[in-house]
Amino acid sequence: MKKVCKKIVSSVLVVSLLITGGSLSFASEQDPVEMFGGTGLSEAGTQPPEEKTEITALTGIAATEEAAFEARMLSQEEALEAHSLLWASFPKDENGWPSSYPEDYAGCYIDEASDLIILLVNPTEKSKAAYKELCGGSDRVKFKAAQYSMKELEACEDTAMELYESGYDLVSWGVNEKNNRYRIRVKTENYFSAKSQLNRSNNLSPIVIEPTDTSIEPTATNLYGGQKCVTSKGNGTIGIGGTYNGKDAILIAGHCVSSNGDSVYNSANTKLGTVVRRQYNLWQSGDYAIVQLTSSFKSTNKIWPSFAGAGIISVEGVNPNLPVGTAIRKYGISSGYSYGTIEDMVTSAIYPDCTINNLVSAIMTTGSSSAAVLDGDSGGPVCRVITGGKFMLTGTVSGRDRDEVSTNRYRMYYNDISFPTGVGFKVKTS
Repeated sequence: MKKVCKKIVSSVLVVSLLITGGSLSFASEQDPVEMFGGTGLSEAGTQPPEEKTEITALTGIAATEEAAFEARMLSQEEALEAHSLLWASFPKDENGWPSSYPEDYAGCYIDEASDLIILLVNPTEKSKAAYKELCGGSDRVKFKAAQYSMKELEACEDTAMELYESGYDLVSWGVNEKNNRYRIRVKTENYFSAKSQLNRSNNLSPIVIEPTDTSIEPTATNLYGGQKCVTSKGNGTIGIGGTYNGKDAILIAGHCVSSNGDSVYNSANTKLGTVVRRQYNLWQSGDYAIVQLTSSFKSTNKIWPSFAGAGIISVEGVNPNLPVGTAIRKYGISSGYSYGTIEDMVTSAIYPDCTINNLVSAIMTTGSSSAAVLDGDSGGPVCRVITGGKFMLTGTVSGRDRDEVSTNRYRMYYNDISFPTGVGFKVKTS
């Protein structure tokens, strides 16, 4: 069914935590509603459901190998705690990095036995006891004699910069703590001349030069629907990957950003991309934003974390304009997955700063958390399943009633996928 823009079809009052940071009271007989996304939002649901099949599907490794890796991570906890205490003992610069080290300190690493190995120049029983005390007396702390102190190793950066400024094609450089050396990686064609220059300057140098034919490029990270995104307005959820004007892009909620040109980040505060088209305007249809990705990230047709027991979902098409009564599923970073039924195809929602036409409303039932929809779910994928177990994307989450409709039932509003696809966004289906 084609949607027709009207100023009011059936309206509901929407309370936005983006603006208020909490609940507001209105002299209205209409149910209060709130958008998702914004400041101070819950972090619950940002991790995948704890199901081994999903972890295995994501990592692409055998379940036994995954279990062994998890066991190794757990076995390292005591050594990591000891390292944290040791690190805290060093004076820091304005960036939180050690500004200096003890004269005998030469670095540290965790070995295959999950012990923290501290390297010391000319270690004594007294010095080892002092370092062990800094580490909280942990029995997982061991010691190893080293030739060069950390101070001597870090001073080698001057040599690396001299080579760089002399025109040598360096790839990387830095302290290799485990081997107690300063490693400089240089393009193969520069290797012998760079090594000769180093040998002429200091044959006893802790510097090791390694040849390489590779270059360093940003790692292309594949983005999935259901992952967290962060904007100047707070946290939200990625809807799905696709393309826009022939370039990789993702969908998020329009109310989570302020305007075109806004930057969008992941949970590690790395920029994902820039908003190139935003729809969240008074009396207009839809609540979405198209984010063009940087070269470091790639869009996909995947949704993860996913619905209960389903593993990673592959979206195989779009299914816009679904009729009332259609069963749907949604995923958001805060509430996880939940199930529901479309209640109204065309609903105008009154947000505090804007009235949006032609949103779809659905009654959602609690799924993986205590509530079916929560702050931070904005932009999350809304899907249905067709014959053959194929997942079809029907829209992206926009808002919800602030209060339960009834026990464990919430009214959710979502943006129909027809709006972004209508302006040129193409959902990836493979």
